[in-house]
Amino acid sequence: MNKLKFIALLIVVSILLISCSAVSIDAAKNYMGRLPDPVKETVLKKPYEKGSLSVGKFFYAGGVNPRRKEYSKETITVSTSVLDISKLVEKIDSGYWGYDCSSVPLNGIVWYPKEKGRYPLVLCIHGNHPAQEFSEAGYDYLGEHLASLGIIFVSVDENFLNGSIGNENDARAYVLLHHAKTILSWNNDPSNPLYGILDTQNIGIIGHSRGGEAVVHAASFNKLSRYPDNGTLEFDFNLPIRAVVSIAPIEGQYKPSMKTISTNNINYLVLHGSQDGDVFFFAGTRLYNSVQLSEEFIKASFWIYGANHAQFNSIWAEKQDPFPSLRSCLLSVEQQQKTAKTLITSFLLSSFKIEEGYREFFKTPRAYHEWMADTFYINSFAGGNERILADYNEDIELASVGLKNWEASAKYFENWSESKIWLISGDQNNWGTYLKWDTLSKVSPIPSYVLSSKDSSIKTDELAFDIFVYNVQDTNGATSSKSENAVLEMLNFTIRLTGSDEKQQVYSLREFLDIGKAPAVTVLNVREDIRTVLQSVYIKLKESMDIQKIEFIFDKSKKGDILIDNIRYTEGGKSK
Repeated sequence: MNKLKFIALLIVVSILLISCSAVSIDAAKNYMGRLPDPVKETVLKKPYEKGSLSVGKFFYAGGVNPRRKEYSKETITVSTSVLDISKLVEKIDSGYWGYDCSSVPLNGIVWYPKEKGRYPLVLCIHGNHPAQEFSEAGYDYLGEHLASLGIIFVSVDENFLNGSIGNENDARAYVLLHHAKTILSWNNDPSNPLYGILDTQNIGIIGHSRGGEAVVHAASFNKLSRYPDNGTLEFDFNLPIRAVVSIAPIEGQYKPSMKTISTNNINYLVLHGSQDGDVFFFAGTRLYNSVQLSEEFIKASFWIYGANHAQFNSIWAEKQDPFPSLRSCLLSVEQQQKTAKTLITSFLLSSFKIEEGYREFFKTPRAYHEWMADTFYINSFAGGNERILADYNEDIELASVGLKNWEASAKYFENWSESKIWLISGDQNNWGTYLKWDTLSKVSPIPSYVLSSKDSSIKTDELAFDIFVYNVQDTNGATSSKSENAVLEMLNFTIRLTGSDEKQQVYSLREFLDIGKAPAVTVLNVREDIRTVLQSVYIKLKESMDIQKIEFIFDKSKKGDILIDNIRYTEGGKSK
């Protein structure tokens, strides 16, 4: 592209950005209403509140660090070693850093409880940022907070991988795992501040931006014997990683052996903000969908209206995302970091089995809305104790579903199809069933979508599914709200369950969730970035039953089009 064309493009982009509209946070809250607070008062501690433990802090470092005074031999408490990453990254800016790929230092900051005890270990890695603006201290708000609650927190220095290196997320993962292995060894060193206080069976890893993808690679590398792209580099980690958190991650920057990333048997949480001008689509949904769960594990995702990319890091927050269209409805730094503290703290405490009651929070977070910023959320959740009835990934036959001897049927819709679920950049590695109906502008019988079996039943006390609303009109009995001169209507329909004994239980969607058409967010005049962020709905049955038929009856919202995916149940009535 020549210089004149490039300048012209910049002018056009600038005009688009300035003209972009945004829905205010107050208006956005009306797109998805809230359920009442829990019937009985929760005994769970508010996860954003500071704990009772006193917090210590120290620096550790290896090798030479001419650019980093905080990692000088006079400043650090613990000396570590250097690491050879030359088989993962060809070169770094050795002229600036004073070292090359064969000897990168293991540097970091540790926050820890001063009181004696046994505390889980959580390590955090930053993402890409100007290398000379050091990033790792920007997670101090998490370090202070988690250490006060009894979690040792380490923020890892990977600034030497920042800048214009590219395709380096494998190296970020590799460096992180070596930090974790090194720190675990401190539990046996009487001269170390962490001597005897590390819970060596519980590790969590957190990553932001490129680091958000890298931690998923780290969870995968942790179980491998060799580096996938060069088997001469042997791995020997096998660390007890139980929790992985991705904050505003990219996905696909590095692909092991050019294959789609995948991992299993971890607890996984991904967060993303609507006002993210760096990763402006929810790339983390692909990471979320790639995680396979066994019985004890969970995964959760949160799309947070008003959150951006930078404010998850206190240092990055000083230079906001560059797009004017994303600044008009931005959460404050304090609100965004309160939300991050709530979600990450409750997730870690649940993953480490310190307080498993927080699992319910991730299923129904709107019942605990005061714990987070007062804004609009879309969240997904899945547990390893759930079984899939229909996920629409198996074939192109609309009548078939994933569970043997079950089938799907539909009638009186304008469109019934199975659709790939798209992001702006690629798809989500996932399919759903698309339903469109209109009984508002024409006389039509009531549409229904049915899953049923003649030969088998499912015994459960809880059903769940994921849903996205493209459009909804004329919801009978709905509570519409006026905001910015628009009437915002909530989707509603009947869910009827029939048992093998022909007894029925009947529910409506709005007993469990208020959901309407999601607000558009405009970046570069593109509005599709949130059109496929799915919301989980959990239906707790009045009593356990052997279900042979599930009917979604669209008798309340007269016109709409929606996407449904991952219809699932808790096997044997063992919901948690």
